[in-house]
Amino acid sequence: MTAHSPKTPTQTILGHVMKILAPRLDPHGAQARLFAEALYSSTVPEALNDMDPQALEGIALSLFDFVRRRPPGQAKVRAYTPHRADHGWASTHSVVEIVNDDMPFLVDSVVAALNRRNLIVHLLIHPIIMIRREGDTVAEIVAARNARDAKFRPESVMHIQIDQQTSAAELAAIEADLTAVLNDVRQTVSDWQQMRDAVDRAAQALNKVPSTL
Repeated sequence: MTAHSPKTPTQTILGHVMKILAPRLDPHGAQARLFAEALYSSTVPEALNDMDPQALEGIALSLFDFVRRRPPGQAKVRAYTPHRADHGWASTHSVVEIVNDDMPFLVDSVVAALNRRNLIVHLLIHPIIMIRREGDTVAEIVAARNARDAKFRPESVMHIQIDQQTSAAELAAIEADLTAVLNDVRQTVSDWQQMRDAVDRAAQALNKVPSTL
């Protein structure tokens, strides 16, 4: 007889959430369900408990649709205030959605940029999703543990809730600001890796120099 480990509170709440969402997500296919499970498994249980089913569905489907297409090597940013008539769910906050290649410093850089605009982050959900793309379009999403094919790449996906914005101009300015910040992060990470490689090559060369002592 095989012993089963007891479920953690997070697993229990996630199971409950996915049971509620399953009939809502099924018309959108198995990929939408996998995406929602990855999304909410990275969320603290208390946040899930506080959301109504329409919000849970709206967040998952909005982000899933947003992730579907992204030009290679570019960050994609959207800021909006959800309204039931337009988005199928509503919130007292505005929402920032981001999808980007996974790399260091993303969350800290985004939160710092929002803080500079005096915006409070009320909720941040940040799963790393394993995605295989054909061109700029998602072909397949898998759980991280199943991503054995090198064609699957880790992508950073963010759902961030901030103070509600009523101005379209302000939302556009937030998008532009975060896009610039993410471009700077990409350049910094690229330069950092190149410098690290150069240091490694220099260290290997020095190891080959015979000692004169």
